[in-house]
Amino acid sequence: MTSIRFFHVLSLLLVVAAQTPPIAAETSLFAPPTLAPMVERAVPSVVSIAVTGTSQSDTTPLLADPFFRQFFEGFGQLPPAEQPFQAAGSGVIVDAAEGLLLTNAHVVANAEQITVRLMDGTERDAKVVGVDPETDVAALRIAPEGLVEIPIGQSSSLRVGDYVVAIGNPFGLEQTVTLGIVSALGRRGLGIEGYENFIQTDASINPGNSGGALVNLAGELVGINTAILTPSQGSAGIGFAIPVDMAMAIADQLVRDGQVRRGQLGVFIQDVTPGLARALDLDAPGGALVAQVMPGGPAEAAGLRPRDVIVALDGVVVTDPAALRYQIGLRSPDQKITLDIARDGKRMMVEAVLAAKDQTLTQQRLRTSGEAEPSRLQGLALAEDQRGSMVAAVEPASGAARAGLMVGDRIIAVGSTKVDRIDQFRDAVTAAAPDDPILIEVERQGTPVLLALP
Repeated sequence: MTSIRFFHVLSLLLVVAAQTPPIAAETSLFAPPTLAPMVERAVPSVVSIAVTGTSQSDTTPLLADPFFRQFFEGFGQLPPAEQPFQAAGSGVIVDAAEGLLLTNAHVVANAEQITVRLMDGTERDAKVVGVDPETDVAALRIAPEGLVEIPIGQSSSLRVGDYVVAIGNPFGLEQTVTLGIVSALGRRGLGIEGYENFIQTDASINPGNSGGALVNLAGELVGINTAILTPSQGSAGIGFAIPVDMAMAIADQLVRDGQVRRGQLGVFIQDVTPGLARALDLDAPGGALVAQVMPGGPAEAAGLRPRDVIVALDGVVVTDPAALRYQIGLRSPDQKITLDIARDGKRMMVEAVLAAKDQTLTQQRLRTSGEAEPSRLQGLALAEDQRGSMVAAVEPASGAARAGLMVGDRIIAVGSTKVDRIDQFRDAVTAAAPDDPILIEVERQGTPVLLALP
């Protein structure tokens, strides 16, 4: 009986096989799943980069030895010494006809000679087209003969959970391929770069992967690997890549101008804490709070005011000051933008034309503390001089401290009421509704800051 059933099943399989068109070996139902065909197409576009140069050292080698250091004590700081160095990284060919490849700015920092090694083992000298340290992107050029460029994908289409592959040169192991997923998108505030919007991935990234490719399962470039989160010199399974949309936009400017020219709005901005959100009659925290509008800047011309909250730029939601800074930083001077703002509990739109970034008009993020416990002026000591009142002392556990008030803060306004003297400040605080947070404007090291006193 068993034999009859076996032959019956076998005959059915043969009939199905006869009616089914041929299937390629790598996609056959009987073959194990593999990424080999995609990897074989992508790997030739990833190169190894060797850099030699000199860097400034704060001390000479002799001062590292305690015996010799004693002879230099009392003679002041010695001039920095130049130290030769060698470094290695990775790169991605994005335009074969032009010999253009992308890598990280930190890979080629202080480079005097850059050598690119292709997959076939041949080496070529590279020249720097342009470097943008703010985004850690660098464009290099090599002789274009025989190069293979990688298809460019869209990082904006990535989703958390998508499979990605990292290709690079970790620890000098050329054309190393690792598989992982997109762990998170839009990572900011890491302090790695000036403008951050990282793709986070658990695809193994190690020293030497910097500048290498992060590709999707179609073999398209979606990111430039740039950093790892690690307590030591190895990988902890958390890596970061620059989105390809951002990297290519920077590369276009580097190729065209040799540098990146950024626009600026001309505002000082800060976080919107839960307390500030209630004080400003907002539905929820989020956005970028305008603490000050720079005179003569684009924001002033557009009609922006202090205490406006920028919630979107060109239709893209602004989640926090870092998000606004990132969006502005990718736009050029003279570019027109549309801002959605919240003002006095109402929503409105304004248009602005960005100005060129210079030393006299800067944009920065101000940090404020979190929401405070219910308390008013308890634990707060004020002093007064000819310029007005300022914070002389703050008890660490007080409501004032948790609201973010700091020693040296000069009190400018309570709500919409300007205050110059301590009694004016106290009267304004006393007159405020007891259950509502009080919006306080202070000047901190020459910069206005808004705080919410509960």
